[in-house]
Amino acid sequence: MIRTVILSLFIGAIVHDFHFSRTKTHYNESTKTLQVTINSFTDDLEFALAKEGSKFKIDLESTPLGDSLINSYIQQKLIVNQGGAPLKLNWIGYECDYDITYLYLESDTFSLNLPISIDQTLFMELYDDQENLIDFISKKVESSSILIESDHILEINE
Repeated sequence: MIRTVILSLFIGAIVHDFHFSRTKTHYNESTKTLQVTINSFTDDLEFALAKEGSKFKIDLESTPLGDSLINSYIQQKLIVNQGGAPLKLNWIGYECDYDITYLYLESDTFSLNLPISIDQTLFMELYDDQENLIDFISKKVESSSILIESDHILEINE
């Protein structure tokens, strides 16, 4: 129920007073990769890039410059570790649907062994009230949490 309310607010907002993102991480057994989708407000992403010195405006069409700038930001803000070793996340691209931008990443192949930790600090440098909903899904375990600045790591154990 709460996810439905949050998602409807997330999709319907043009100007928003709350700061929220959603990250879905799925371990794909057939490809042995972690597939990541991040839903963010487009204006928050542009603001984050501006704070890093870019005047880039996200358009409906993906661009090489956008890919480079967004990937650089996301690589700093999303770190996945398995057994203390970082997993490499490869940038796939992004899609913009006006006020929402969808970001896609995929890891190199690996065998899923728990524990895994996901440290996500997306937009936390911008907003004190930033909340990042994160879901982890695999055959072994499902986990979900809302991450905030003082608690921004999701630990996934068996």
